[in-house]
Amino acid sequence: IDAATFAAGAINAAAIADGAIDAATFAAGAIAAAGIANAAIDRATFAADFAGLSTDGITVTRATAALPQTNSAVLFTVTGVVLLKRILGVVTADVGAVGNVTHLRLDTTGAGATTDLCLAAGGNDITGDVAGTFYEITGTFANALVATLDLPKAPAQATDLVLVPGNLEVACAGSDGGGGRVQWSVSYVPLTEGAAMVAA
Repeated sequence: IDAATFAAGAINAAAIADGAIDAATFAAGAIAAAGIANAAIDRATFAADFAGLSTDGITVTRATAALPQTNSAVLFTVTGVVLLKRILGVVTADVGAVGNVTHLRLDTTGAGATTDLCLAAGGNDITGDVAGTFYEITGTFANALVATLDLPKAPAQATDLVLVPGNLEVACAGSDGGGGRVQWSVSYVPLTEGAAMVAA
């Protein structure tokens, strides 16, 4: 159906009344499965839940969970290449009063390398942090995890990060017995076909 077809009046009120567009027209393939198969409207277009969209792209929230105990835990799995716009952790149960330097990192599946997304050794000690504390990164690897109770505020992450396939993890140097719990959310933009971040 092109401009000339419309200009000639092939589809007008009278034509529709006369059955110009009828079941037979569709059966003959005027609008065929192949047209949709060619990705006029494809699955990727609708892959993101509208409720998860924000001005920073797609937002995914992970259920609250205990912090890893002198260990690391996978927060999100990265498929394809994505642009990390923001990651936010919210303490939902007080962290125990033990030394617990904590940071975020990406453990890649390709090269097998692990990259700290914020300062590890000498970074933020989250010991005793109370419910309602927020954790963010700045986007500069040399900066420590940012913790604050002063929300609303501007996002701490000033620099977007390109993440390759792998696992985004939280690593804790101490063990508070599993009492401290944090809920994490990420906002990201896919940079390659099928790229996504999924809560672990």
